[in-house]
Amino acid sequence: MKSSYTERAARFLRTIYPLLDGHWNSPWECRRIMSLYSCEHSRKVFVRSGVSRIAIITSDYVIKFDYNEREVNRVGGCESEVEFYQFAKQEGFGYLFAEITPFIYNGRTFYIMPRVNGVGRVEYSYAEDFLEGEERAFADEYLNDLHDENYGWYHKRPVIFDYACNQLWLDNHGYNNSDSDYYSSYRTHTEEVS
Repeated sequence: MKSSYTERAARFLRTIYPLLDGHWNSPWECRRIMSLYSCEHSRKVFVRSGVSRIAIITSDYVIKFDYNEREVNRVGGCESEVEFYQFAKQEGFGYLFAEITPFIYNGRTFYIMPRVNGVGRVEYSYAEDFLEGEERAFADEYLNDLHDENYGWYHKRPVIFDYACNQLWLDNHGYNNSDSDYYSSYRTHTEEVS
């Protein structure tokens, strides 16, 4: 019986944990270590990082974890994706997002997602191009960082895989109005210029 991507990710995490232990807060070190691992094991593994999270990307799953607590508090992190995914499902829009699953190992929480292939620009110029009607209204209201590198293809349909910076998180976790210029730069809707 074939195992699920979450089971494979959990096994892989148990393998790489000793290599990365002590380097969780350094995207550069994680990249270096996983690059060496990839060479030694002839396995393609990539590491990407943003302002608050690191993602270890394999051929069929992604393991994410937070590394910059200051930025997690400002713009959200993995837990904000978990909360938002649950909210989107309750609102009937869960299908727009790659599912995220928390996984605790050695007292540290990791988050597993399916690997979303390609970026949206293959068929759509912007994520908004595949969102229509209620989907578009939902995205406009809640997603603050939606661009063509935050969505791709999963099972032949476009899905959003990076949705940590969302209005639900900002509203529920002490959004600071003094940072309004910072957050407004992440908003998906823009004013029309004639």
